[in-house]
Amino acid sequence: MDQKEYDEDRQASAQVLRQFKHDVLSRVPEIVPAVKDHSDIISIAQNQSRWGGSVMLLKEAYKLSDTEAQRKALQDLVHSHSQSFLDNSLPYQITVILVAVGLDDTTIYDYTSRRMKTEGFPIGVDYCLPVLEHGTPPEIDLVLHQHGNFASHEDGANSLLFRGKVETALNEIRNEYLRYCQTHQLSTKRVCYPSTLIPNAAYTLVDENYDLTIGIVHGGAPLANYLHVLDQNVVYLEYHRRWEINPRWRVAGRQCDIRSGMKILLCEDDVATGKTLKEVARKLDKLNPSSVGICFTGYHLEKSKQRAQEAGVFDSVRTPNDFDQSHVYSSILNFHEALKSKNKKK
Repeated sequence: MDQKEYDEDRQASAQVLRQFKHDVLSRVPEIVPAVKDHSDIISIAQNQSRWGGSVMLLKEAYKLSDTEAQRKALQDLVHSHSQSFLDNSLPYQITVILVAVGLDDTTIYDYTSRRMKTEGFPIGVDYCLPVLEHGTPPEIDLVLHQHGNFASHEDGANSLLFRGKVETALNEIRNEYLRYCQTHQLSTKRVCYPSTLIPNAAYTLVDENYDLTIGIVHGGAPLANYLHVLDQNVVYLEYHRRWEINPRWRVAGRQCDIRSGMKILLCEDDVATGKTLKEVARKLDKLNPSSVGICFTGYHLEKSKQRAQEAGVFDSVRTPNDFDQSHVYSSILNFHEALKSKNKKK
């Protein structure tokens, strides 16, 4: 979009909002006569921006409406503007006015779903939120894939991974995950990690056919635990840089096959000084591995990747953000089912 097209879009959107303000100011007092007794509300609506004051007037009118007919008339007023808002890329504004008049409506989701089917992607991140709330698993996968910048492992609570059905599924994983770890005596000191891209990363790593997964306790334990659930050959390496002793193996839950020439995956959260990686590398040398990959799942991921690459001992260095994210939500659902199945057997 060039500058001229951008300016034209801005002007069109402004005109839509001006028309909305005009209709609200002229029609709301007629629909809900009680509003006329609150001249301060009308005054604020007149003097505020073309948008904010109008929303406030709608909200107060809905509270003051004393009949179903009045509430229905307010909702019809909002719906009369819905299509022009959508046509001018104003999804946030629709969401706000729907809430203002007591509607839990799927207008934006229905519109976005149609666009996704015809064009393959939502218009912008504002359109994603209704899809995350009401969408099907393939639609949610598409949203997270197309808007990867908003589904980053490091974004925390601002991430799209904490919205709608995705957040609900992650919360459901949490209890099953803790139960599984308790049964198998696995570390849960990093219990926040179910709320990440780790399920997607875990399924991708399973497909890469590692012979042995090593979780560095405690930071690397969450990803290793997920791979433990998916029946991978997992051990844990305990090393803390303040110790004056050598790293030591800790085998949890099942007997593991450790032999020379294995393809090894190392799980760690991040790199602070690099000392842990150096000590672990010495430990791994004794196994004479065919290859060693490492996946970081904590914070400061790019810095950790850089330090690991500089160490020159890893064949691949990755984070959950690096994996294909075409099936993020489906991976979360599948992992939840795997956890429930494993816990049920116990």
